[in-house]
Amino acid sequence: MLRILVVDDDFTILRGLRSLLEELGHRVYVASDGESALRVSKELTPDVVLVDLLLAYENGLDIIEQLRPILPRCHLALMTSWPGDEIIYEAEACGADVFVAKDELPSALLLLLRHLERQRQGNGSGGHRQ
Repeated sequence: MLRILVVDDDFTILRGLRSLLEELGHRVYVASDGESALRVSKELTPDVVLVDLLLAYENGLDIIEQLRPILPRCHLALMTSWPGDEIIYEAEACGADVFVAKDELPSALLLLLRHLERQRQGNGSGGHRQ
């Protein structure tokens, strides 16, 4: 079981991902803005944080940049409906580990989580970055 924080201002996405991830046995937390994401992250230290690129009043890249120093071993993933090479490079520069195109959810997300669970079982790192 992974602790997963989903950050998105689209409540349909939040509900859908929460339902899917909980059904798979993960503990899921949600936030609709950067302030909430930072607060939840500090309190719960998630294994994975999924952040939408474009929130109502914030840029997901900025949130990832703020999360990286407080969650150095967490897997940070940027989600967006607008994939492109430039966004991928920007996400990487801000500290994101993974880029997930929303039109590839849930399959890409499931692959990522399975990989992290295998990594956790294989080396006892708790699913965190090395």
